[in-house]
Amino acid sequence: MFKGRSICVVTPSFDPGGAERVAVNLANYYLDEGMKVKLVAFKETGPYRSQVSGGVEIIDLGLSSSRWGFFKLHRTLKDQKPDLLLSVLRKTNTLAGLTSYFVDIPTMIFCEATTLDAMNNRSYLSRFLDVNLMRLTYRQADRVITGSNDTRDHLMEYRIVEQNKIAVLGNPVLPRNINKLFSETVPHPWLSDRSFRTILSVGRLHRLKNHRMLIAAFAEVKERVDNARLVILGEGREKLSLMEFARSKKVEDFIDFPGFQDNPYPFYHNADVFVLTSNWEGFGNVLVEAMACRVPVISTNCPGGPGEILDGGRYGSLVEMDDVAGLRDVIIHVLTYPDQQKLEEARNRAMEYTIENIAPRYIEGLLPW
Repeated sequence: MFKGRSICVVTPSFDPGGAERVAVNLANYYLDEGMKVKLVAFKETGPYRSQVSGGVEIIDLGLSSSRWGFFKLHRTLKDQKPDLLLSVLRKTNTLAGLTSYFVDIPTMIFCEATTLDAMNNRSYLSRFLDVNLMRLTYRQADRVITGSNDTRDHLMEYRIVEQNKIAVLGNPVLPRNINKLFSETVPHPWLSDRSFRTILSVGRLHRLKNHRMLIAAFAEVKERVDNARLVILGEGREKLSLMEFARSKKVEDFIDFPGFQDNPYPFYHNADVFVLTSNWEGFGNVLVEAMACRVPVISTNCPGGPGEILDGGRYGSLVEMDDVAGLRDVIIHVLTYPDQQKLEEARNRAMEYTIENIAPRYIEGLLPW
């Protein structure tokens, strides 16, 4: 269906993030399907760079800021003349949308990576400017893909895009070789030693991920489950603050921050429970990854994808945001009474979000290919 067509996938970088992961997964998939793939990066930095297939041509715009990216992106798209442009994040979407007023792009798809909850924390003027920029640029897209119904509803509430242009698909998360990936040896002593009960969290160390809630709950879990340990994968500006918070709770010796991992799947596979404590999410890739590795999952019932992925609690446990005591109790319950049948059902649910299942749906039906 896609063979011989050219596509430009636009990403801000190769830094750890759900949208960046989606960009790499889609580029690799469309290459395998016979498309001519150009991966256009605002800057060619970040650990996901090594995961790009060799046949994908990377075009580095060399931007330190997207503010001045219009001219470079315009020149690139004018030179490349792609059949299709696919942009994966709000700041790349708006820039691509502006560019499309001045260069012909036959088909354009935007991925809206998260809900618009962050808008509520901005001044009226900032919110007014951002919303109107999105209205101006998103109208240029032939399709806007969201990872959750909440994100779709926000786009409609702010009158950014009409409902008939929106497709709620979820993210293409799981690679073809997932079984090989999670079977590799886990490089962490707590996870390789079954005498420990290890809680895992994966995600950038940012305030919206609310790791403080997890650390506070873990401190109370540790009082009842002496062999409990907490591993938090990821990098970010909050790392030192979180380490200090762990010291204030007197659990610093039982929490480890190993940083970003090229292959997190062995960590999932060997953990006793996975926890996500975000204040909002666009989708929640890490929940799908954990479920695919048959680890019990707990998530805050935050705006975005987690409640939908877990089907209201059918495939994992949901707790209210900032409910430290509730999270503590659910962690202890899951550690004490693992539900094997639920783990298998969750695994089957996760397999709905393989790259092979989701990636074709981004494009199909847009052109008579």
